[in-house]
Amino acid sequence: MKGLRTLVLEEDLTMVQVSTKFRFIFHVLDSFRRFVKKIGVIRNPEYQVDISKGLPKISDYGNIQIDTLPGQPKAQIQELLKKLQQKVELCIKRGNIPFIIGGSRDLFGAVSDALQKEKQESRNAYISISHRLDVDESTKDHIPQQTTNKRYLLEKMMARKNVLYEFGTHGVKTSQEQVEFFQERNPEGHIEWMNQIRKVQMQPNGHYYTQAGQKFYQLLVEKINKDVNVDQVYVSFNLESVEAAVGVTTNNTAGGFTSEEAIEISYLAGLFSHKLVAIDISEYNPFVEDWRTGRLVATMFYYFALGLSQRLQEPVEQVNVDFITQ
Repeated sequence: MKGLRTLVLEEDLTMVQVSTKFRFIFHVLDSFRRFVKKIGVIRNPEYQVDISKGLPKISDYGNIQIDTLPGQPKAQIQELLKKLQQKVELCIKRGNIPFIIGGSRDLFGAVSDALQKEKQESRNAYISISHRLDVDESTKDHIPQQTTNKRYLLEKMMARKNVLYEFGTHGVKTSQEQVEFFQERNPEGHIEWMNQIRKVQMQPNGHYYTQAGQKFYQLLVEKINKDVNVDQVYVSFNLESVEAAVGVTTNNTAGGFTSEEAIEISYLAGLFSHKLVAIDISEYNPFVEDWRTGRLVATMFYYFALGLSQRLQEPVEQVNVDFITQ
């Protein structure tokens, strides 16, 4: 079986788990469910936030599964992604924010299509948090382009007047041809290279923030939120971009994001974007590493819910953001 999982935080947040690695699907789902139930308290005294007040209901949309036909396992991925697209469309139509957990980054094309189909006149901003651009052409004839990279999205970008931002890209994983394709198809977009993120320094006022947190705040709040032409925001977080020493997923990146940065980015995404309509975490494979990966993903979800609940309970202007003040 191949499958997806969807969790929904109603009234405003939905969580969806996705896996296209059918052998691992039940292990993936059980791993996340095991950790998320006991990762944190509902009433957080550090942030002085009661998550239940902003998010009175958290719903699990269950598993989305398809039968794998003998001899054609990978061809079924198209049907799987179609079901994911339909589920995300339903979540958005109900006024929820889908939180998708994968599985491979194949899900990016399905979620972006769902956003566009549900609100066809909207201009979407996509934030891809990943160590690579992932815009090469697919070399496998039986797999649609959107299941392998973001090229599918970029090929439609100008027609739909959307914009894609890459966050945390490593030059060692990126060719000049990829950069040129990205810039040609996405002239209003931007690549936030990892070396630029690492140049962020502690401010003289002594308040602490992570380097990635500061840069992500600048991108989300100071750029995208202030763009009156952007109606919807979709944040996609590839776990492969997390520092290899942390031990998550399969192909971790040396010099990637710290676990603290990954958690803070999740918190900021929930706290500061009233335009956010979807968020995903991809490349979650507990079959390779279960304990640290599961706890990190569950913690990222917890802090996203914490930030979102905080935003829904009080105006953003009242939230203490000294740790990211310039």
